[in-house]
Amino acid sequence: MSEKNKTLVRRFVEECQSQRDLDRLSDFISSEFVNHTAQPPFAPTFEGAKQLHEMLFTAFPDMKFVIRDMGRRRGQGRHLQDPTGNPPG
Repeated sequence: MSEKNKTLVRRFVEECQSQRDLDRLSDFISSEFVNHTAQPPFAPTFEGAKQLHEMLFTAFPDMKFVIRDMGRRRGQGRHLQDPTGNPPG
């Protein structure tokens, strides 16, 4: 992977995921994005990716992502709510 692409991945993980700045998501994901591995209830689109991140941020409000290498990243946080806002059970 080129250094330019590595920088882009690092920025996405830090700015969008760790800092939870979904207003920046369009800086990294095209409006024409198609997620070929999307799972219901999330659409395989940009909006579906945004909704997935919103759900993760609700369920894991203190989650931080760390890049281990360019092929793997790790998320760590406490599971405080399920996606509907209820406590985990």
